[in-house]
Amino acid sequence: MKEYILSIAGVILIASVVAVIAPGGKMGQFVKGTTRLFLLIVMISPLLGLTKGDAEKPASAEYPPDPVYFQTCAELLEARDEENIGSYLCAKYDISARVDAARSQIANFDIEKISVIVAFQGIIGDEERINILTDIREDLENLYGCVVEVS
Repeated sequence: MKEYILSIAGVILIASVVAVIAPGGKMGQFVKGTTRLFLLIVMISPLLGLTKGDAEKPASAEYPPDPVYFQTCAELLEARDEENIGSYLCAKYDISARVDAARSQIANFDIEKISVIVAFQGIIGDEERINILTDIREDLENLYGCVVEVS
């Protein structure tokens, strides 16, 4: 592309110099017409290359994945998930919990595992505690579609 633009600029420069030095009359008109024709040929030369299949294709660059970037993104998403899940549990079940979310460090950052440690306050019977833990586990598995550990 750079070469194409430079060739057009070069032909325009030559054409303007020829227009200044060309003699008047029919010979000057012929020289000016020839330079314009040459400019036209240079401008349409990429189209001729397209019809022949010789068109220059842009080089595609392959960049290796950046593991630090993926790790940082996963950590940021994990922190957001932990905060959202903690707020959700507080709002729905009126409990406080320590939440750890683990995301994959691949481009789609799927949630792989959620661990919840519930801090019960007050007197709650063992059966009710088990029911709440089961409800939390099932609820989070349905919402996030991953393995959930609740204790």
